[in-house]
Amino acid sequence: MQTATALLLLSFTLLGCRGPKDFASLAAEPARPWTLASDLSVERQDRGGFRDLFAGDLRLTVGGGLYIVASCTGLDDRVTNLISTAGTGFLAVNEPSGGPSACGNPAYRVVVEGTNPLTVTYRVAQFTSAVGIVNFTLDLSKMLTPAFGFLHAERRIEEGCADDWRPIARDKSQVAAIRAPCIIPGGVGAVGVARQPPPLSGGTEAFLGGPDVRVDLRVDRVTVRDPAGELVDTASAPFVSDFGVYNHPGTNAFGSAFYGVPSGYSIELVETLTVTTPARD
Repeated sequence: MQTATALLLLSFTLLGCRGPKDFASLAAEPARPWTLASDLSVERQDRGGFRDLFAGDLRLTVGGGLYIVASCTGLDDRVTNLISTAGTGFLAVNEPSGGPSACGNPAYRVVVEGTNPLTVTYRVAQFTSAVGIVNFTLDLSKMLTPAFGFLHAERRIEEGCADDWRPIARDKSQVAAIRAPCIIPGGVGAVGVARQPPPLSGGTEAFLGGPDVRVDLRVDRVTVRDPAGELVDTASAPFVSDFGVYNHPGTNAFGSAFYGVPSGYSIELVETLTVTTPARD
């Protein structure tokens, strides 16, 4: 089964200082005071996002880091995916061998402000043709972030991908336990998502973390405009949107995704990224 979700880069390097622990062992440890990471640094940043996020000597990101990725068809195919990591200001085909994009090259801008928390603003201009999916993504190290949770437990959580979703009782667990029913082409592996059901809206928040670091991502504002420039509520938009935690080969990731975006629509997304670490003795 090919996936119409989780459009992430397909090769990663995992870095970290300790091996992962499961969520139960983390919860059983004596409580330790945590504080904002004062030594947070962003490197290799351009208008396409950033590649590297460090908390001291811990490299938190892998793969593309923080970026935009899209697909004309909705399938995760590295030959035809459009990504922002080149920093050109236009979403471009991931692999040069993929040739020209079948759905144009939408203009974009990613702005990162602050120290910790970071405010991330994504803007994608009007799409010149329909796009199967566009995903605003943060790829994190599996070793450093084995556990996840949603901060608003009163909302229902479900797991799966594409058109295969099942409600789950937990709001906190191991990322590796997220059911992954979709297969990425090319023998890359399986992918699954834990998400709050659509539509995507401001106030949605989740974390990924482990014993050494915790990364919280909150969606602050979603602005969608139709071809006439009129505001469109995500609940009534002619496409689906969601926010989830991805169990993906090579990375545990956050993704704010929009599926089946028609020609002429534009998207602006504002998120807050907060990194905390155990307080030093």
